[in-house]
Amino acid sequence: MKHYFLFLLMLAISCNKELHNDNVNNNIQAELIYSGDVAVDGCDWMVVVDDTVYYHPDFLPQNLKENGTSVLVSFNKTKDSFYCGIAKSAFDIIHILSIKPE
Repeated sequence: MKHYFLFLLMLAISCNKELHNDNVNNNIQAELIYSGDVAVDGCDWMVVVDDTVYYHPDFLPQNLKENGTSVLVSFNKTKDSFYCGIAKSAFDIIHILSIKPE
């Protein structure tokens, strides 16, 4: 019985924290912007919310990679930042849970 309890405790500790993350943003209206290749001081693809808040997605489906696409997106903010551009700007990296054209 002691080993069973220890097993359950280890399982609970190892579960993915993002599944229980309160940092989920659901069905946010956003725009996809291509800011240029990182190799030439661009910042690649960005998710722009309210024309002022820029996020860098950890993955973006190929079929949505069209500059200026309006989307509804649900995402988690990660603890990581994406540095890009000549001024080495830092943007929060997001993990997209769902995304669809608006």
